[in-house]
Amino acid sequence: MYFLPSFSSQQLDDNLQVSYTVYYLRFVPVFYFSLLLFTKLQGLFKGIPLLVMTLLVLLGTMHIVTLSMFVILDNIYALKQLSPAFETVGGFYLKPLASRHGWEWFIFFYDVQELQLLILPVGLKMVQFGLRQQMAQAEFEREALRTELTILKSELEPHFVYNVINSAYAKVLPASRAAAGYLDKLSQMLKYTLYETGGDWVPLSAEIRSLKRYMQLERIRHGRRLTVIWHQQGKASERQKVPTLLMVTLGENAVKHGIRSLSGKSTVRVDIQVNPDSLQFTIENDKAPASGVAKKTSAHGLGLKNIQRRLELLYPKRHQVEINESENSYSVTLWIPIEP
Repeated sequence: MYFLPSFSSQQLDDNLQVSYTVYYLRFVPVFYFSLLLFTKLQGLFKGIPLLVMTLLVLLGTMHIVTLSMFVILDNIYALKQLSPAFETVGGFYLKPLASRHGWEWFIFFYDVQELQLLILPVGLKMVQFGLRQQMAQAEFEREALRTELTILKSELEPHFVYNVINSAYAKVLPASRAAAGYLDKLSQMLKYTLYETGGDWVPLSAEIRSLKRYMQLERIRHGRRLTVIWHQQGKASERQKVPTLLMVTLGENAVKHGIRSLSGKSTVRVDIQVNPDSLQFTIENDKAPASGVAKKTSAHGLGLKNIQRRLELLYPKRHQVEINESENSYSVTLWIPIEP
């Protein structure tokens, strides 16, 4: 629409009309392909390097698309049969590299000139992305602050309980090793919650150990009513990081709501697959057939929504949460990248 008035006094044949339509519409794929690559680059570069790489991507994409267009038009219509402009500009693009001389290598300056129609819309998209990133970071900081305030409000009582448990362990150990072992597991679990989860990230190995301790405690507490089936593939290391209390929270939900919905025995199944750069974690609990969808909302809704919100802030578009509910079971599966 911008260039049409320049042809108002000319009588264009059908071939030339099609050629000019293709010539101007080539900006559309360049724009969307550049945005696609920009979303990939923003995970690798920040600030000025991101801007420079985006401009280089725009320039390279424009050159490739323009060259492809001239090759197609030349094969279909022959450029010299279209117009002097197509023949001249297209000839520069189609000229073999071995036969180029002097200023003919500056064909990329023509690509730069053509980018004038794309600089503004791509720039607006980059600004929009930057604002969205800032809003997500601000929301994450607000959530972290609310969590920190909650921890500070309840800090005195857990510390008191932790010290009491340690004192009780020393008193109980001579009388009953089984009871002392239970207190020791409880003490280690509380220690992990109080002293090792102050940040946003914890070692994956520590989170798995804490989940295992929690499952052992619940199995002792509920006796034969609770069965825990544990399967782990791959070894976790201290260098691999995951969000704090992510797996423990899901484990607590599975045990609590599985036992609550059943009057008899209940089973919790834990499946952990550790890869060098990703984690797949599935936890499944039995539930009463009559619980239905309403039970899922009341039992798992709040804790699961909080976890999903945390994952959206920590892994934007880089994670997956899958919820499966049948008549007799409820499961949650997470796929997340492992932070080095």
